[in-house]
Amino acid sequence: MAGKDVVRNVVLNNTSAEYANVATSFNHSFQPHRIIKKIERIQNQGLYKSVMGKENRERLLYCGTAAENVDKINRYGFNSTLNAAFYKYGRYFSVYSYLASATHSPPDQNTGLRYVYQAKVSTVCVPDKVDKFISPPSDDPGASKALNATVADEKKNPSPFVVVMDAKAYPEYLITFI
Repeated sequence: MAGKDVVRNVVLNNTSAEYANVATSFNHSFQPHRIIKKIERIQNQGLYKSVMGKENRERLLYCGTAAENVDKINRYGFNSTLNAAFYKYGRYFSVYSYLASATHSPPDQNTGLRYVYQAKVSTVCVPDKVDKFISPPSDDPGASKALNATVADEKKNPSPFVVVMDAKAYPEYLITFI
């Protein structure tokens, strides 16, 4: 697509049903609710096609980020090396928006704004609880199958999710808030 942007950020009208759905979901776990400045739908067809495969079991999860990462994530997707922590490798996503923003969404030094993505994340294989790892466990340790794309702290009520394969999470909405 020569001469055309690969990525479009569509600012949602704050009176639209789409905006209301995203805002309600985001503020569900915040008490008191956060002031949302804007919500943008990220439209990146190439990235979407590469991330969302046929076998996906998608969940809507939250992932906070710093202001300087927003353009890169919108264009190239999430980078699992940006916030390795407890599980050694991977990008952390949470069922609860407040967890994603508390640690991984620092206020922008110039504007005070914070950024959290509502993302579609493939969680087709979530193994039983795992400890720290260097590479993700296989979904079938006795066979030579592919490694899990996503691991979690527990199978019953998983959160956080740790996505260890970047091509398994799509940044669907960017929520800018204070």
